[in-house]
Amino acid sequence: MISRPILDIRGVSKFFPLRRSLWDRLAPGKKPLAVGALRDLDFSIATGETMAVVGESGCGKSTLARVVMGLIPPSAGTVVFEGTPIDAAGGPGARARRRHIQMVFQNPFGSLDPRMRVHALVREPLVIHRRALGLSSAQIRARVEETLFECGLDPAMAGRFPHQFSGGQRQRIAIARALAIRPSMLVLDEPVSALDVSVQAQIVNLLREKQRDHDLTYLFISHDLSLVRCFATRVVVMYLGRVCEIGEIADVFDRPLHPYTRGLLAAVPDIRARSKRPAAVPGELPNPVRPPSGCAFHPRCPLAFDRCRTEEPTLTKHPQGQLVACHLVTTSNDRPQ
Repeated sequence: MISRPILDIRGVSKFFPLRRSLWDRLAPGKKPLAVGALRDLDFSIATGETMAVVGESGCGKSTLARVVMGLIPPSAGTVVFEGTPIDAAGGPGARARRRHIQMVFQNPFGSLDPRMRVHALVREPLVIHRRALGLSSAQIRARVEETLFECGLDPAMAGRFPHQFSGGQRQRIAIARALAIRPSMLVLDEPVSALDVSVQAQIVNLLREKQRDHDLTYLFISHDLSLVRCFATRVVVMYLGRVCEIGEIADVFDRPLHPYTRGLLAAVPDIRARSKRPAAVPGELPNPVRPPSGCAFHPRCPLAFDRCRTEEPTLTKHPQGQLVACHLVTTSNDRPQ
């Protein structure tokens, strides 16, 4: 595996302040409330790898994607892409940096302008970055046709509107638009969750092929752990805006350490175990405005003890290979086998 990092996420937190009522604004000494979407995230992504981010809805996956893209600024910490901090405010060189990182959204019907034809959708980023790419009008037209063909679309259909295509074809258009300017990295936010299973496999194979052809790096956000296992190289498990566990796919899926990771994997249906029903993670996600003290997962954890309720765990390197934030795992006397 290539070890040079393309993306460094250093102590990133993101809080969304809540609107305060008139009574709250007038009450003396009352602190403003905020939703903690991300809390002190710290990890790197190596060039050429696929880093997956998994967790329940509301854990901060999509917020992380938007912070990485520079669409929203972090409340604390820094996102460094290819050695340069990403500036969500659009500072000097922001356009040049954003040319190297593109995003594919979950719903292609919502991310593609319904009033634009396909050739205009794929051409638009090429026109925006035309000076940096040094392309003429003829070269831009050729790049549009070439990229559509690479993504399994007939360039003769480029005069149609998005609604005239199937869901899988629309996602191919979205991928073509992202790949047209030849970025170094793609942020994939649930890129196949809205598609049929057979179409999902086609899109995943397309992404694998383009990764090999263009030496791409992927940040892959998904709820589908079965897909993550066969597509990603490493995985970040998030819970309530925090990182629970980071490791290689084989280590995390075959020998999970954090109780939350074990719960997620136990909830995956397995056709080979017909007599065993998937086990859901007990309880419900806490209120992110007032998260639990100590370990955020302790109200739902069947293995929690007193230290979990008072002290927040830190990510610690485990001899097995993963980084894990769990008092039970990092305490040698209580370490599970």
